[in-house]
Amino acid sequence: IYKRFCNTCCRNCCDPNKMDPLSMAAFEERASSAEARLAALEAKLASGSGAGANTAELQQLKQLLLQAREATAKLQQENEAATAKAKLLEEENLKLKYQVMHLKRAVVAGDEAVAKLQGSK
Repeated sequence: IYKRFCNTCCRNCCDPNKMDPLSMAAFEERASSAEARLAALEAKLASGSGAGANTAELQQLKQLLLQAREATAKLQQENEAATAKAKLLEEENLKLKYQVMHLKRAVVAGDEAVAKLQGSK
């Protein structure tokens, strides 16, 4: 239905902390609105004052509610997947930083050893 993340990393569109709550709030707002309309129609139908109530409209509202709930569930799954991916990438980044630090130390130590050898000649 709605693709949340792009295939390239451009920070703004892929960051689950920046965009997912906004989309989730929009879908939750639509779902709660549909639930309120559905409840009002069901109450009107149950009270008898809506004897001529349009059942097709009621069915349509139920469908909208189901679609909103499905969209919300899908966004939650996407958010969880993006959060898990972000966590893995952060862990990988930390490991790589650690490796770079040790590689820099090894290069400095190697340069010092070469300088000593050249200085003793």
